[in-house]
Amino acid sequence: MTVAALAVCIGCSGLSGWAHAARSAPACNAQKTAKGGKKAKSGTAKASPTPAQTDKAKATTPVATQSRSASHTLPARLPAPPPLPAKYRAVALLPFVGVEVGEEITRSVERALLAEIDELAPMQSISPQDVRADLHTYNLDLAQCEGDAECLAQMARYVRAHAAIDVQLAFVGGTVSLSLRLLDTQTGTQTAAVADTVSDDAGTRAVEVHRLAVQLLAPDSYVGSLTVVVPEAGTDVYLDDKLVGTAPIPAPFEKLRAGPHILRLSKPGFSDLYQFVDVSYNRNTTVTADLRSNTISGAIVEAVAKAGLGSIFVASQTAGIEIRIDGEPHGTTMLTAPIASVPAGHRRISLRLGGQAAVREVNV
Repeated sequence: MTVAALAVCIGCSGLSGWAHAARSAPACNAQKTAKGGKKAKSGTAKASPTPAQTDKAKATTPVATQSRSASHTLPARLPAPPPLPAKYRAVALLPFVGVEVGEEITRSVERALLAEIDELAPMQSISPQDVRADLHTYNLDLAQCEGDAECLAQMARYVRAHAAIDVQLAFVGGTVSLSLRLLDTQTGTQTAAVADTVSDDAGTRAVEVHRLAVQLLAPDSYVGSLTVVVPEAGTDVYLDDKLVGTAPIPAPFEKLRAGPHILRLSKPGFSDLYQFVDVSYNRNTTVTADLRSNTISGAIVEAVAKAGLGSIFVASQTAGIEIRIDGEPHGTTMLTAPIASVPAGHRRISLRLGGQAAVREVNV
C-alpha cells in the first residue's frame, strides 16, 4: 500500500481619461486667376471655357486633402523659433482653465505642476503666464490649435521649450479629473499621457499631482518596493512569471514599477497560489501569503487485490471535494469507506472544488 499527497487550491485573491482627437478637414485648392489672355499659336485669343466645360473640369479635377486643418497650421511667414536652452530641459506648462472646477483648485494644480517640474533636475518650468507673453510677441494664440497636439507643440517651441504639458481639468461624474499630455516640441508629437481623479483636500491633491507628474516626466522613477512574507520555507516566489527568489525572502524587492503585479508561490505538495499585489509609488508594500491556508491536502491510499482490482481512499479534512478517477466521478469527501473495484494499473485521480482541480497519477 502506498500513500501520496494531493493538493488543491481553494481560492486566489484578485485585484481611469481624456483624449484629444486630431481634427482633419479637406484643404481648399486655391486657384490663381491668370491676368491677361494668353494668345494661341495662331495669334487669336484663347476662348473662355463654357459653363458646361467648367462644371466638367470641376468634376474631374482631384481635390487635395491634408490631415490637419488650416486653422491648426502656424502662419507660413513665421520666423524660425529661438534656440533651445542647452544647460537644462525647459518644460512649458500650457495655460488651462478648469471646467466646472473652482479657481482655488485650478491654481493649486498649476502651482503643484510647476513645482514638480522644477524639482526634477535638470528640468526648468515655463509658467502659463510666460507662455502667453512669449506667444503674444509672435501673434500666436493656443486657442487656434483646438487641442491639436502637433499645433500645440509647434507653438510651445516658440517659448524656448523642449517639451510642453497640456492640461485638462474638469469636474466629471462627481469627481475632479486631471489629464496631462506631454508634447515634444521638436517632433510635434505626444510622448506620454496620464490621467486620474484628484481630491478636494489640498494635501491629498498635492500628493496625487506629484504622482501623476512623476509618471509623466520621469516614469523610470515611478517605482516602489515589495516585501513578501512566506511562512513555508522552500517556496519559490514568482513576480510577473519571473522567479525572483525562494522563501524565506531576506529583503524587499526594490525598484519595482508602481502598480499591479502578479505574485505566484509554488512548492511541491501544494497548489500554486496566485495573487494580485499593488506596489505603491515610493513606498514599501508587504504581502503575507501562506500556502497552507489556501490549500486542501488529501492523502490518497491505494491497495491492489489479487483479482486485478484495487481500492482508493482519499482522506481530507474538507468536505465537498469531488473525486474523479480517470475522469469518472466517484463521490465527494469526506469519504467513510474506500472506493472499491478500481481496475489495477495506472490511474488518474483528480480532486475538484469551486471550479479548480488538482491532478495526480497513481498506480493501483
